Amino acid sequence: MTQPVARVPAARGPLRWLVLVVLAGLFGWAVWGLAVGSPHAVVGKPAPAFSLLNLRGRTVPLSSFRGHLVVLNFWATWCQPCQEEIPQLIKLQRQAGTALTIVGVDRMEPANEVATYVKRVGIDYPVLLDSTGHVSAIYGVTGQPESFWISPSGTLLLHVPGPMTPNDMQRFFSAFAGAT
Repeated sequence: MTQPVARVPAARGPLRWLVLVVLAGLFGWAVWGLAVGSPHAVVGKPAPAFSLLNLRGRTVPLSSFRGHLVVLNFWATWCQPCQEEIPQLIKLQRQAGTALTIVGVDRMEPANEVATYVKRVGIDYPVLLDSTGHVSAIYGVTGQPESFWISPSGTLLLHVPGPMTPNDMQRFFSAFAGAT
């Protein structure tokens, strides 16, 4: 007597691959989470340190802005709310003078595209390139624009998810201008 041969239904083969892909994705996500950790940018704590390239290809550490009130603004050239916010940031930087340093952090775009955009719209504050998204991950950035106000001593004062209005900018600047 012959034993019946067990047959695997055709649908199970692709289903197994789908399950394996999902499990591999979850594993990768877990490993990335352990490597990057949860966001380290916590209001009231020191702003996470980093170094990024500027548009001239020079490495610029966040610490080079120590001693200044800083607005770290994460943005992208294609982002409509960013395009609306940038002229207001330029205006705030000009009004505040040396009392404030705005630092734009472009998220994962080619340097030449960013440089063209910066020149076209007249951004006159420092722009850094987060080409891998690592700094965005450390700060817990989930969209753009997102801004982080940092005291002259390096303490994170405020996280603003989404665009700031001109009134917001003035209010925050007035509140933090004397921060240490």
